[in-house]
Amino acid sequence: MNITVYSRNRFYETFSKWDVPRDFADPMANYLVYGYEPGGFFTALLANDFFAAIQSSHPANTVEALKCLVGWINDCMPPAITTESVSGVVYLKAIAEPYSNNMV
Repeated sequence: MNITVYSRNRFYETFSKWDVPRDFADPMANYLVYGYEPGGFFTALLANDFFAAIQSSHPANTVEALKCLVGWINDCMPPAITTESVSGVVYLKAIAEPYSNNMV
């Protein structure tokens, strides 16, 4: 799937609002847009599995970055998206809709 530069920038603005670091934003964006597996840590977060998230967390991950990402997930991600159902197109259309009906 290809998205326009405008839609991609609009999408990444949501991460900026929550100060989500780029190394946390990219796996989530790739998961939502392209359906790429986000890795064990992010998959565990989306599955609401705290223990698996901590066990698969990279040593460089910080609590502050995690708090920012969780805030973004709660504020910006549709609740229907889980590890079993990826709907990045629907999400991108939802955030672009107020601005244009043909952004994606």
